[in-house]
Amino acid sequence: MTSLFFFVHLAVLATLWESVNFSLRLSTIALKNSQLKNPLFIPNLIYRNLLLVLLFFYGISSILLPDNVSGFLAVGIGCLFIANLKEFHHLELLRFPYLSIYYLIQLLAGVGYLYLGICQISQQSVAVAQWVILGYLIGLVGLFLFWRIDTKRVKFSLTK
Repeated sequence: MTSLFFFVHLAVLATLWESVNFSLRLSTIALKNSQLKNPLFIPNLIYRNLLLVLLFFYGISSILLPDNVSGFLAVGIGCLFIANLKEFHHLELLRFPYLSIYYLIQLLAGVGYLYLGICQISQQSVAVAQWVILGYLIGLVGLFLFWRIDTKRVKFSLTK
């Protein structure tokens, strides 16, 4: 089971790389629809880079090190996911439905990794936390795909 979730954590790492670009596109569209003059959204790439490094080390440590050691990395990952949400704490951004769903999915990842780390440190069962993280991955990929389908459908009405 550990080797299966090693690949799940690597898939989270891969989707996290693209999710920053995705959040940038969503935020740009949300701010275009707002009433602000010349709005600009710049994501914090430091959080993304820290998340990428910690996820990589967590994937390796989940196989090589005991669970109570790698649990501290999972707590750090969860805290970084939650800290990264501060970029979206603006009403103009959260009014956009796709960005609200993205926010909830990122919150799910933060809570999932936080719970996974706490379970690993206290030597409890981590099955629920791992399935929450798998749900995060499925939800984010589903949002990517639904966004692609919806933008192709709405494309002609936006160009008028």
